[in-house]
Amino acid sequence: AQDVAIFGNYAYVTDRDAGLLVVDIANPHNLTIVGSANTPDPPRSIVVSGSYVYLTYSYSIYPSSPGGISVIDIMNPPNPLAVGSLSIPGGALGISVSGSHAYVANESGLQVIDITNPQDPQLAGSVATLGEARDVAISGTYAYVTDYHGLEVIDISNPQNPVSVARTNEPGICRELAISGIHAFVADGTGLQVIDISDPQNPHSVGGVETPGGAFAVTLSGDRAYVTDGSSGFQIIDISAPLSPQTLVRGGSWDGAYCVGVSGSHAIVGYGVYHPVLPEIGRIYAFDITNPQGPTEVGGVSTSGQTEEVAIAGNYAFLADGFSGLQVADITNPNSPQIIANLPITEAATGLALSGSFAYVSAANGGMKVVDVSNPEDPQIVGSWFGYANGVDVSGSYAYIAGGDQYYSGLKVADITDPTAPVRVGGVDTPGNYLNVTVSGNYAYFADGSSGLQVIDITLPQNPIIVGYEDNLGIAMDTAISGQYAYVAAGSSGLQVVDISTPSNPHVVGSLDTWGFAHGISVSGTIAYIGIGFPGLQVVDISDPLHPQVVGNVDIPSNFGTFGVATSGSHVFVASSGLRILPTQCTGPSAVELELPNPNTRLFDIYPNPFNPRTTISFYCQVPGPVQLAIYDLAGRRVTLLVDDRLGSGHHEETWNGRDITGRSIAAGQYLVRLKTRDGIGVQKVILAK
Repeated sequence: AQDVAIFGNYAYVTDRDAGLLVVDIANPHNLTIVGSANTPDPPRSIVVSGSYVYLTYSYSIYPSSPGGISVIDIMNPPNPLAVGSLSIPGGALGISVSGSHAYVANESGLQVIDITNPQDPQLAGSVATLGEARDVAISGTYAYVTDYHGLEVIDISNPQNPVSVARTNEPGICRELAISGIHAFVADGTGLQVIDISDPQNPHSVGGVETPGGAFAVTLSGDRAYVTDGSSGFQIIDISAPLSPQTLVRGGSWDGAYCVGVSGSHAIVGYGVYHPVLPEIGRIYAFDITNPQGPTEVGGVSTSGQTEEVAIAGNYAFLADGFSGLQVADITNPNSPQIIANLPITEAATGLALSGSFAYVSAANGGMKVVDVSNPEDPQIVGSWFGYANGVDVSGSYAYIAGGDQYYSGLKVADITDPTAPVRVGGVDTPGNYLNVTVSGNYAYFADGSSGLQVIDITLPQNPIIVGYEDNLGIAMDTAISGQYAYVAAGSSGLQVVDISTPSNPHVVGSLDTWGFAHGISVSGTIAYIGIGFPGLQVVDISDPLHPQVVGNVDIPSNFGTFGVATSGSHVFVASSGLRILPTQCTGPSAVELELPNPNTRLFDIYPNPFNPRTTISFYCQVPGPVQLAIYDLAGRRVTLLVDDRLGSGHHEETWNGRDITGRSIAAGQYLVRLKTRDGIGVQKVILAK
């Protein structure tokens, strides 16, 4: 999705591959594409005026095309009809309509188009700008134009002879803008800039707020600005005090947010991957914006490690803190938690479970460590189980371990009747990446990475049996069980709700795209709390499991991102570069999604996984074309680029040796493999073991 305009019960969306899409938004929880129209070239910006849509297209995608505008009749929204067009040398980017004229921003500056007869638009005037004009907004007799350098003010009192009267330079590449009263709000790549235009001949910056992803588009409603921020998602900014705008909500997205419109209590946001060659992968979200603020952090304490999981027992929080081992925090006063103990763990603490006076810690290649925590201030390792352990849960006198050894790669069962001497008694191979396990009743629900959710009957712990699976839900990272449903944190596929009432036939019945990569999940009552990496925490109402709704978002600054989540009493405990504590109650935006056509990208396999020293990545391209295969850390930083070339269709393999782009060995841990082809985008987790 490139741009969106709202009129009545419809959103009009420019889509690079589909042209113009008409989306019925009467029910924001059930967005539906009801109409479409082809355009001469991939469209860019759009504006609605009366019963017509005016959209632009630019030669920058296909140099053989001159670019220009198209006029589409939307008297009958499900059946839009192209009725007019005009080629414009230099193409066309932003567009605004005022009266009988359309104002178009393009490479040469501002173009004024007479649309008295929409079926026969004519060039009426033009004026050059200092840089390539990107967008335009009209207020009174002035046009405000963004270009690469800043904001230019143009007197359009005579549309046939527009005259530049002033400009202001901004820190970034100015993209879209919106005007409210005496202020222009400009998305300039570094964030949102506020410019005083009370005197059009003397515009000047008066405020601003940085955004992390490179602000692309902005729209205004009341005292809020809604900003799309590329890879950092959708931002809601309070502009009630224009000189000091404040971010209320920010959320991440693997696809990137590029356009936004507001209709009543919902923001319609277009997400997509934009590339001049590859097809566009797009989605449209409807966010409830009646109350954008999520719960506020009440307390926290930082640690030096990559905190992966948290478990609560009484007045203590136990943290699996990566290479920093097991951390114990006193949470007697949630407003001021204190680290009271730090126990080094061989390799890295990746997960933990509590049972009685013992903590069972998964430690990657270090296996499972049994820690006596009867004295939380002095935890002691009293037992070990060797093999690879990525996650662990405990039920009765057995520990259920997600990992691998010479006997099993999947679920392993250890008898912990004597915690100081755990004994392997059973196991079962699983087809995927054995990331985590949750036990409920006679079943273990196994988060098996790219192989989805495996349901394992553990009635006989010595002989666990896979009885069902659901592998069409993304990358299963973590699972929480409540009633007849399994709630799966599914990486870039967000939250997946799986009906497990019949264990032999688990199946997805509901889903919700989260604003970031869903790592960990905890359920308390009718609320699910999801750790979503860098954006922080997303809070989801699951009172209707088939239609989960976002009710809060929390931006949590972190060196490594937000992973595990636990709830206890009236607080939610978040593993995020330490421990963050928030209240469980919150209200906020809800979201639903409509996924635009998205061809399948098949990231076949990563084997071995976990690996050391190298692994092979197998993938399939349905059509020949540009391919990019890269490794990222969980914070979203690119580690290395394995492929950036044109490949033929068919099966391909690439080897990664666990090194970064400079050839240096990197730390053991979890990484993401991201494949981008003409077919789409695929993401899969890989574990480097050492």
